[in-house]
Amino acid sequence: MNPLRDLWTILLTEDEQKRIPLALGAYSRIDINPKDKVISFGEFLKAAIGVLNNLFTAQEHPGFRAEYDFNNDGRITSVDINPLRDLWTILLTEDEQKRFHLAFQAYSRIDINPKDKNISVEEFLIAAIGVRNNLFTTKEDPGFRAEYDFNNDGRITSVDINPLRDLWTILLTQEEQNRFQLAFDAHYRIDINPRDGKISIGEFLKASIGVRNNLFTTKEHPDFRAEYDFSNDGRITSVDINPLRDLWTILLTQEEQNIFQLAFQAYSKIDISPRDKILTEEEITQAIENINKYLGEHKDGDVFHTEYDFNNDGVISLEDIEIIEELNKAFF
Repeated sequence: MNPLRDLWTILLTEDEQKRIPLALGAYSRIDINPKDKVISFGEFLKAAIGVLNNLFTAQEHPGFRAEYDFNNDGRITSVDINPLRDLWTILLTEDEQKRFHLAFQAYSRIDINPKDKNISVEEFLIAAIGVRNNLFTTKEDPGFRAEYDFNNDGRITSVDINPLRDLWTILLTQEEQNRFQLAFDAHYRIDINPRDGKISIGEFLKASIGVRNNLFTTKEHPDFRAEYDFSNDGRITSVDINPLRDLWTILLTQEEQNIFQLAFQAYSKIDISPRDKILTEEEITQAIENINKYLGEHKDGDVFHTEYDFNNDGVISLEDIEIIEELNKAFF
């Protein structure tokens, strides 16, 4: 005799009898690591996000995730949420239920592009940097960013970091975690004025030029610049360029990216003595004086000083001085 089978029909209604197989089936699917014989908080969170992201998809859909179709009807609907609700109270402690709510809310806020059904490294970086830049601000502060107040208590504190930690391992692969860590640390190092809550073009320029000027140096080198060794491996290589690439699109607008690119190219043109790996005030002054001297020159003239046409528009103008001014702000 099987006591559970005997009790089954007399204790459970017909509706409850249907719910149990669904919940048991869901349990076996969301248990990523069955050897530990428990559903972890992370496994439950990953399943809930998986169902949410794939709601209203059907098996005809190219991205259909059958593992979240708990009732096996070929589509993911609100019915597939029910077994998670049934498992909710028996799998998660009260503390974990609170953590789950915070992380689940945080997920929806940091998912800038929900159509791709994925949190990218860039989206995760934006959220993590946003929380860090706004720590200890309250709703009374003029620049308060409510989107980072995940627990909705009217202030951004270390509590709002916790849901990001909970999402960390289930959203990012190991490779993505490494990328995130490098970029997150790099952001902290290149933010010369953290009080303004942003990375300026000048700060980004200084860091990018700093990495380029010190490529292939090691900690044994007398002029080694440890602040640009983002990977902390004792040498500055192309690996230390990668976090700047990851930060590029999330820190600078399209217009700022254009200005940065022009200023970055202009640097090499006005750096008269590149061996010293620094741009001096004299070099900046000399460039501005020469631009003023050749103002109005254009490519149809007898002599055209292309080295001062930084924006490549075929004429030397005040716009070329503005590009130099970005470098001036970056270094002086």
